[in-house]
Amino acid sequence: MPVAECLDEESFTRALELAGRSKFIVIKFSASWCSPCNFMAPLFHELAAEMPDLAFVDIDVDGVAAIAASYKIEAMPTFLVLFDLEVKERFTGANINGVREMIKKAASKAPEEERDV
Repeated sequence: MPVAECLDEESFTRALELAGRSKFIVIKFSASWCSPCNFMAPLFHELAAEMPDLAFVDIDVDGVAAIAASYKIEAMPTFLVLFDLEVKERFTGANINGVREMIKKAASKAPEEERDV
């Protein structure tokens, strides 16, 4: 599944609806002016290609400040794993292996039928 690029609240809401409640959703909070975020962008897309059963969402915090605040985003890039629309794991930093481990950790806590990560 390709990465859903969200520049406003409407596109974020639509991305969550398309992903569905019973699916892992990996969200990257970033900004165009953030160098570590720009470094992670192609790696995040590669990760999405490696894990097609998950939904991946990239959010530009400048367009969705209220959403970033609601998830308590204080630094970028910050990655979240949601399941049933609840935050299960969080990782901040430009380290793709850290993001992979965060996803695996979230999957290990999921119901048995959802662990195919």
